[in-house]
Parts: sequence; structure tokens; C-alpha cells
Amino acid sequence: MDNLLSPWKLIAGFDVKKIDGIAQMILEKVGLKVPREDIREKLSSTGKVKIEGERVLIPEGTLGEFWPQPQKRKSTPERKNLYIYASEWPLFFLDPESLEIRPFDREHLIAYTKLLDSYFGTDIGGTCPGRLQDVPPLLREIETYYILCRYSRSARFPLVGDENIFDWMRRIAEVMGHELYTSVFVFSPLTFYGNSLNVALKFNELFQTVGIASMPILGISAPLEWNTAWGQAVAESIGGYILLRLLGFDNVVYDISIYPGSMESGAVAFGSPEHLFCILTRAKVREFYGLSWNPAETMLTTAILPGPQASAEKSALTAIAALAGCRVIEGAGTLGIDEIFSPQQFMIDVEIKGYIDRILEGFEIVEESNSLELILEGIKDGHFLATPWTSSHWRKYYWLPQLFHQLKLPQRLAKREDILAEAWEKARKRIEENSYELEVSKLKELDKILKRARRELI
Repeated sequence: MDNLLSPWKLIAGFDVKKIDGIAQMILEKVGLKVPREDIREKLSSTGKVKIEGERVLIPEGTLGEFWPQPQKRKSTPERKNLYIYASEWPLFFLDPESLEIRPFDREHLIAYTKLLDSYFGTDIGGTCPGRLQDVPPLLREIETYYILCRYSRSARFPLVGDENIFDWMRRIAEVMGHELYTSVFVFSPLTFYGNSLNVALKFNELFQTVGIASMPILGISAPLEWNTAWGQAVAESIGGYILLRLLGFDNVVYDISIYPGSMESGAVAFGSPEHLFCILTRAKVREFYGLSWNPAETMLTTAILPGPQASAEKSALTAIAALAGCRVIEGAGTLGIDEIFSPQQFMIDVEIKGYIDRILEGFEIVEESNSLELILEGIKDGHFLATPWTSSHWRKYYWLPQLFHQLKLPQRLAKREDILAEAWEKARKRIEENSYELEVSKLKELDKILKRARRELI
């Protein structure tokens, strides 16, 4: 039994202390590229960095002042079962009738927001599974936020990518009572600039907390060698954290991640075997710096249609990650990396969650003192289906699928309904039965804001 494989044995040689040293060396010797001269000047005025052209180097003393101390606590799963949720980034949806990929319009974004909201209060969810595309560009984020607030009880302030519309988004947030939040993305490799930084700097007094993160891709925007790549990832996140602190942000939270690349497309290869290695090593890195393991985006996939690839990648990675301790899973219903939402795939992913949850519950042995009596009961009828023991225990022991039917061939042939058709029927029923809408007083205020934005921005 000692030779059995544990997920953690797959990365047994991974040394986070070595990563920590590489990251500090990168920031001290290479630093972060900061294209904006005004930001470099402000950082230079602190006396805590060195400027070499467009690069900002962080010397040893400053690193010592701001560098997080390694944590000794051991991360453990935060919940027993999985929590799965849909990504908010898709620009497209998969039409459940024609299986065509189409840009998100108002009708379908509302419908699928209501689908996610129908699970409110459970361990399945999300907010708005995409971004509106059938309106002028300046209105897309505003109208998406409006739909989110109107039809989702999980509504919160989204990440805003354009400083020119931020004030409109803020007005909606004030009506809803949402806390304003933003996150700055460091562009790999090691470049501190972009719209997210511009938003944070321009509206810095409005944020209680600002996040920092990056998205290095192995072999593409980061080295393929694991230690150096992880060193770059840590340097980007903690280096960005230090620069934001020096720019006057008091409450900065950072995340550290790394992603696999595809040598076929040059994009992120979600769902690949290497993605699992990224998730497992990320858990070790996050544990070292005192961060939560979650979420893990194991339900993201490069497949663009519901089917064999999508379900295989989602179920395989989510099952192994769950056994390793990950419990919050991103990507339910999401296809094409994070560009497409499918209501049918969402229902299939709910089924995958149920399958894995049953595994996580484990095998509980409930003993009966009179084994001979149990055997005799079954012999009398020729089977054990009608015995009191089976009747009283089977629902707890067996997971009852809703889509992955366990039928014999004649039953399957008689049923004839395709799994995608059945998944869509279940999703459509949930959409139709969900009657939630925002309270009238707030809706009137949002309508005023939206009407004015349409008039002034178009």
C-alpha cells in the first residue's frame, strides 16, 4: 500500500524555499519594467528603489522591509464538498438549440444569469456568466453590471478595465451598496503597467483593498524551467505588491499563480495534465506565503463544445485536485478557455460535482450484527433489492445521477433522449422557475443611471 500514488507525490521534489530565493534575486537584479515615467519618478522619490532605464530594481533592504514572512501553518480543505462556479469572463455563449457560438446578447445573458442565480444559497453558483457584446463598447461593462445587479442575488462589484467608465460603475455600486474593488495585473514577463494599474492609481482613494496578480505561462511568457518560472511568478506578484505599497496603497492583497501553455496554439492549456502540476505546485507556494489554496480553475478547458474533451478534462483534473484538498472550483459551464458559456455544459458540470462529492464523502462502514439474517432475507426473495437493509441504506450509499443515467441497453434505447437535450431541458426549467428580480426602489435608480449613460456615452 505504501507504493500507492498520492497527488502530492507528483511534485515531491518541488522546493518553495528555492523559489523564494530566486524571486528575490530577480527583483534585485532584473526588477520590473515600468513604462510610465511619472510612476518611475514617484517610486524613485521614495529612496527605496533603483531606476535603470524603464526598469525598477528593488534592493535587498527594501525587500527585507516588505517581503512576507513564510508561514508555518498547514493548509487544509476549507469545506467538505466542492463549491463550483461559472467564470464571469466569456464574451460568447453556445446556443443550446443550434450549438452555434454567438456573442452574448441581452436575452441570453439575462437567462443564464438567472440560471446561476437559481442555485443561490447552495454550493453551486456564480454571478453573471459573461459580458454583453450587442451594445456599443463603452456601454458593455455598464450594462453587464446592470444585468448582474438586477437578476443575481450574488451581485458584487466587478473588475473594471476602463478608467473612462469607472465613475458610471461606481454610481451603480453606490445604489447596490457594493464595496469597490480592483486588481492590478502585472504583465508577464515582469512588466508593471496597463489599464488595471491606471484604474487603481486614478481612483485609489475609493478602494479599501487593491489586489495584485499576474498570469505567467510556462514556456511562453515565463521560462519552461519550473523553479525559474515560479521565481518569476512570485517576483511579479510580490514585486507588484511592493511597488503598490510604495505608491501609497496601504491594503494590498496578492495572489500567485502560474499556468501551462500550449505549444499548438500559444494560449493557456487549461485542462491539460500539466495544469494539474501547476495547481499542485501553486498550492505549495500559496501555503508557503500564507495564502488560501482556492480557487482552482480545474473546470476550465480548451474544448469549445460540450462533449468528450470538455467532460474528460473537467472531471479528471477536478477529481484529482479535490483529492489533494482543493474545494473551490472555477469554470462551471465555461468552455474555450474562458470565452464561451454553455448552459448544457453547466448542467453537466453540476453532475460532475455530484460524482466527485460522493467520492469525497468516503466509504462509511455501517455494520449489522446479524449477518446471517441479512443473507437469509436475500435468499428468500432471490435478491436483496427488497430487504429492509437495502431500502433504508441505499440512498445514503449510492449517488443518484441526474444526467449520467445508469441504464441497461434496452432502457437506454427506450429513453432515446440525448444528454445535451436533457441538460438543456433541466437548465431551461430552472431559468423559467427563477422569478428573482431586484427590488423596485433600487431598480428605478439603476434605470436612471443606465438611461443617462446611454445618452452621454453613445
